[in-house]
Amino acid sequence: MGKYNKSLNIKLMLSLVIAIMVLLSYMELASFYSISIYKKRTFENYQNSLEMYTSFWENRLNMINQELITISEKSHEPYYWNMCFSNDDVEFETSKIMMQKSMIEISRLHEYKIMVFTYIPDRKCYIRSSDLVNQAKDLKGLDEGIRDYIILEDRKPSLSWNYVYIGGRHYFIQYFAVNNGYIGTVVPCDVILNSLTQDTKQLDYVAFVNGEEVISQIGDPVEQGKSFSSFRIATAYMPYSIQVHVRDSKIYSDYKILLLIAVSVAVMSIIVIIVNLQIERKMVLTPLKKLKDAMEQFSRGKLDVRLKEDTNSEEISSVNRAFNSMAEQIMGLKIEIYELELRRQKIQGSFLRVQIQPHFYCNILNLIYGLAGMKEFETVQKLSKVTSNYFRYLLSTKDALVPLSREEKCVMDYGEIQQMRYPGMLELELESMVEEKEILVPPLIIQTFVENSINHNITLVPVLHVRVRLWRRGEDYLLIEVEDNGLGFPNKVLEQINSNRKITRSGNHIGITNVKERLKLIYGEDASFSIESSKGRTRIRIQIPYQRSLLDGRD
Repeated sequence: MGKYNKSLNIKLMLSLVIAIMVLLSYMELASFYSISIYKKRTFENYQNSLEMYTSFWENRLNMINQELITISEKSHEPYYWNMCFSNDDVEFETSKIMMQKSMIEISRLHEYKIMVFTYIPDRKCYIRSSDLVNQAKDLKGLDEGIRDYIILEDRKPSLSWNYVYIGGRHYFIQYFAVNNGYIGTVVPCDVILNSLTQDTKQLDYVAFVNGEEVISQIGDPVEQGKSFSSFRIATAYMPYSIQVHVRDSKIYSDYKILLLIAVSVAVMSIIVIIVNLQIERKMVLTPLKKLKDAMEQFSRGKLDVRLKEDTNSEEISSVNRAFNSMAEQIMGLKIEIYELELRRQKIQGSFLRVQIQPHFYCNILNLIYGLAGMKEFETVQKLSKVTSNYFRYLLSTKDALVPLSREEKCVMDYGEIQQMRYPGMLELELESMVEEKEILVPPLIIQTFVENSINHNITLVPVLHVRVRLWRRGEDYLLIEVEDNGLGFPNKVLEQINSNRKITRSGNHIGITNVKERLKLIYGEDASFSIESSKGRTRIRIQIPYQRSLLDGRD
């Protein structure tokens, strides 16, 4: 029965998917066709509009060219000719006034979007029609820029307009050399571009460009990733093209309404189909999804996840009960394995700790015996007290971690014992820059390396210097450094230690290997260990987590 229901739901869902795919495919084909036609027509309309606007300005610039040539001709009006050659001051000044009126009239005919100028260098005469519609910030600078451009530019007569940048503003300039002077005009680039943006409100970006170089612009280019249309129109009288960006959302706004209607119809059809399948979905597909999610959560380590056993379907309830039973069994097995692992680590830690101790006992007893035979009873008493403190710490420590103060005391007691064994041959220095003495460290983590330095170097150097330094690195780590002036480690032993190969029981440096194994058991990958060894200097550095208590998350 369950298989039949499952098969039926699969067939129903498959039918739904096929119906939706057919509907969406039809809509996509229709939409693609509509978009293609709509885009093509809209693109052509925009292209035609831009070409008409460009033609308008080309005609205007050509008209300006003709007007400049006309007013400079003597046959038309002698004002310009008088300004160039007349020696009569009254006639010269009168001609200047009349010439300026003629230039103002030209500017007025073009809605004051241009500025006409006359410049006669020999007579130091410069006049202009008037200010522009969008006034230049520095008219004096503009006038000087025009004069400098004319003098410096070696320009042949041409109907083409040139680009010039003066006073922080972009202009197109045209001038003609007539007699011993110049007559010309300037048009701000932004005036031309502003006219286009005012006529076509939808433009996002319009600019004069020369290849990839942008000369003047209004707005910002549409960002990459956004859908937009780009237009570029060449101009006849200017050596630059007009480039325009328009976002498709502005061009195809009407299409969005049609698309929304089509999508709405499709969505309503899908909703009707989904409602008809809701009952079957609720009875089978939803419980199966819950089972799948529960199994995924359980596999990620959430062992307390359980499923509801009382459902509307007996088959689903049976599956849920089986899952819950399986989860309980796995939980029990994981707990058992975890407890076994804890016991293994505890036994291993105890073994390693005991393994470090025996080789030192006999030497102490022999030393006490010898001192007693020499009747150095005060030394015997002092040695006995220090030794008892040391052995008490060694034998009573059953925890994996001990306070740092106890470990430091153990090191100093051990050093004092060795100094009694080897008078004048050993100097031990412990420099601790850690203020919190109750932080936790593994027992014998420092003593082992001090012992190793003494055992392998005390008779090989005149005076053995052993220095122990402790300091805190950041907030999370404690650094321990043991340094001596001994002969260093043999290369073979150093290679075994650095490659984490175990040293056999008869090895001379087994204590170091034991410490490394304990660090791995306690801290895992959070601890680090390094040895730098050469003749005359050996330094061992250990980094462990800075742990104030067993509840710091590292137990």
